[in-house]
Amino acid sequence: MSRIDCLPLLAALAASILGAAGCRGPARDSASLTPGLSAPRSRSPAVVKAFSGKLPADRASSAGRGHLDGGGNDDCWEGRESGGSGAGGVILTIQAPCGSQAITIDTTSSFGDFLAMTALPPALAARPRLIDGVVDLLYGRAHLRRLDTIDGSFRWLIEHHLAKPGPESPPFVDTARYTPVWSPGPPALPESQVVVLAEPGLRALASSLAPAEELAPPSPAGAPFALLAYFAHNHHRLKQAARCGPLEVFTTDHGVVVHDTDKDASSWVYISTGVTKLRHPSLGRAACTDGLVLVERAFDDVRELLVAAPRVGAIGRIPLEGRWSLDERALTVEDEAIPLGDLAAALRISSSP
Repeated sequence: MSRIDCLPLLAALAASILGAAGCRGPARDSASLTPGLSAPRSRSPAVVKAFSGKLPADRASSAGRGHLDGGGNDDCWEGRESGGSGAGGVILTIQAPCGSQAITIDTTSSFGDFLAMTALPPALAARPRLIDGVVDLLYGRAHLRRLDTIDGSFRWLIEHHLAKPGPESPPFVDTARYTPVWSPGPPALPESQVVVLAEPGLRALASSLAPAEELAPPSPAGAPFALLAYFAHNHHRLKQAARCGPLEVFTTDHGVVVHDTDKDASSWVYISTGVTKLRHPSLGRAACTDGLVLVERAFDDVRELLVAAPRVGAIGRIPLEGRWSLDERALTVEDEAIPLGDLAAALRISSSP
């Protein structure tokens, strides 16, 4: 599926996520601005909240019983760790009520992905209260969100997984567009979050994260078919990396977020995906100038420079082998100087901030 083919799906996704939130961005006196989606004000916890499900995290296996669905009968469950050096999760078996046919849920996912999709067996589809109980066991009820209340970094990742890379545009090996999502206030580390996927239009998202055959068949009634978890604690830390006029650039171990100090609004620009393990940082030095944000990305044999225009939602990748530097006129990669206007043209945006 091409980037163009994704556009109707992305539009439908935006409508699902936004609900009644409306569309707006930090207003500026510039015709090159594209309004972004609005997100709720973010809060920055002192420590990023990891998932806190009721299954003991310090045991390879555990079992228990209780009222998962809030009914009068006891439900039984058993959870055990799964995976190896590159992936992990929990295989949860539940009987609701105890003694009934067992339902198995496998949350195994890669240690290099922020998002994990867990298919829900058809037997759970018609039991939303039982799904809530399963979420409480696996992740903690406090982390359950509706799509219209997830933070901007979660939205960025969802859009990224639905889209395909855009065309090559030298010096970029590929370019892409994304929808800027502006949240009031300075940037904040996101909390880990989980949503229940039920909308038919989101099946393509689930299929992009796990084999389609793992999903329950489509239901005309829009029954829940998957859990989508965002392991945001892997951002680890948030620090300011650069500033250009009113634009502050912050980075985590794997993400870039900007703060427009004039309008006191923040927007996620990039989150690293496809790395080997998120416990190792994938982003390095960052810089900015003339409405552009640059950050170096490196892991395994990959080394590249990301160039983004956060106010219009455009980003491109330049392979790196040597050094790079940036001034008010040009980006220099090894011995080649690339005027900032040429970078903006390659991203197909105005060079004005």
